[in-house]
Amino acid sequence: MRQKSRDNFFEAVYDKLSMPLAAFFIKRNFTPNQITILSGLFGIATCFLIAFNSKNNRLLAFIFIQLFATLDLVDGFLARKKGITSKFGQWLDIFFDKLIEVSLLASIAYTSYVKHENIDSIIIGSTLIIFHLLIQYLMIINQLHFQKEKKNTSSKILQKARNKAFSPRSLIINIIRFIELHLTLKHSTLLLVSSFFVLTNQHFIGLCALLVISFYTLLLMCFYNFFLIKD
Repeated sequence: MRQKSRDNFFEAVYDKLSMPLAAFFIKRNFTPNQITILSGLFGIATCFLIAFNSKNNRLLAFIFIQLFATLDLVDGFLARKKGITSKFGQWLDIFFDKLIEVSLLASIAYTSYVKHENIDSIIIGSTLIIFHLLIQYLMIINQLHFQKEKKNTSSKILQKARNKAFSPRSLIINIIRFIELHLTLKHSTLLLVSSFFVLTNQHFIGLCALLVISFYTLLLMCFYNFFLIKD
């Protein structure tokens, strides 16, 4: 059973974890939408567990967020496997993804504020959510633009870099591409990094780390897209 290949390292890890779960749900005739709803329930439960901070809740939150991230890949695989993709299923998947992402950041910021009674947690958490929403906005704009222009953005730039002799520009593009693939605030990266800081009870440090990642993610997206649109 082969699933869609994943470029992002963290997503590839979750992809490996999702394979036995995909087999389990296929045998029991679950529909993709049922898996999406189950995944979303795990995500919502995670946010409540984080907000009511305790040792047991942190452990459960860590487990639940891994289940959310893993099942989030299973539903898409089942839809492709059974040939029953739908616009509603796509909407439902995106709805839960974005709802859980924002709720997760908000719950971490809330717990950090309760622990430290420091307004900095609210300020950093709010800024982080704004940055995250800006990243999502840019991703949508880029997708719409390049679909309209019928450009395969990543392969186009990388192919040009391979066809040319070594140059500072090609080196910069490849470095940015590597960072963009593996070290920016993608969905799976956000979930795995957040769950680590939740498990270790380092909510404020987690907020700061995610804020730094989201900031350079925005910069890299703007810089990288400059080359894409320019060409």
